[in-house]
Amino acid sequence: VGDLLGGGGMGVVFLADDLKHNRKVAIKVLSLALAGDAKVVERFGREARTAAGLHHPGIVPIHEAGSERGIHYFVMKYIAGRPLDEVLREQSVVSIPFATRVLSEAAAALGHAHRRGVVHRDVKPENIIIDATGRVLLADFGISKVVDAKADATTVRKLTQTGGIIGTPHYMAPEHALGLPVDGRTDQYALAVVGFQMLAGRVPFDDETLPGIIHLHINTAAPRLSALRPELPPHLAAAIARAMSKAPEHPVATMEEFGA
Repeated sequence: VGDLLGGGGMGVVFLADDLKHNRKVAIKVLSLALAGDAKVVERFGREARTAAGLHHPGIVPIHEAGSERGIHYFVMKYIAGRPLDEVLREQSVVSIPFATRVLSEAAAALGHAHRRGVVHRDVKPENIIIDATGRVLLADFGISKVVDAKADATTVRKLTQTGGIIGTPHYMAPEHALGLPVDGRTDQYALAVVGFQMLAGRVPFDDETLPGIIHLHINTAAPRLSALRPELPPHLAAAIARAMSKAPEHPVATMEEFGA
């Protein structure tokens, strides 16, 4: 086990050498604040195994999940690249071709998962990796399901205190925020918010408080992207606007169609 690569409310990620297979890997370790919750631990392993069954060039592969001396972890392929949030810190507004490529490649990966019954639930720039060749990959598939809106109050409080809000408020679809059942449209909404942010230089909904952000997602229409960036192709602005529609029947039927 080597350098610390990053961390959040759910846990921390280390760079490591897989000596058996002679490869670099990343190890995600479940936060000790959650490791004492048997239900969370059980779901952590189950969801990691589910995600390990996804095989797509746009999904970061999970090699294995395990536990040792009270430490719960899963091992995934190490991707030499940068998360999209790092790119956006350097240039808040990106080119139209770059944004289009990120959206279409991420949509293809999500479509693959949805066809196999897996909803990501936490699509955000931190989980979108741009590798050294410019390829787009999605990380943390299914792991955000370990603690969902039906989790007990103690677990929710622990996550809130550690910064690991269940799902990320700025990218949270209305039904997710309300604790209703989620499906592929939830990921489509979140990816559309990422697209809006890449093209407008800001997220569509922001507030000083978590309840304020969620209230906006549920009750307020997103600003018109074409007004913020007039040179956008109309079909691109329209696809993003449709995917962020509040009405469940309005988003595009599948991620493949959204990507197209």
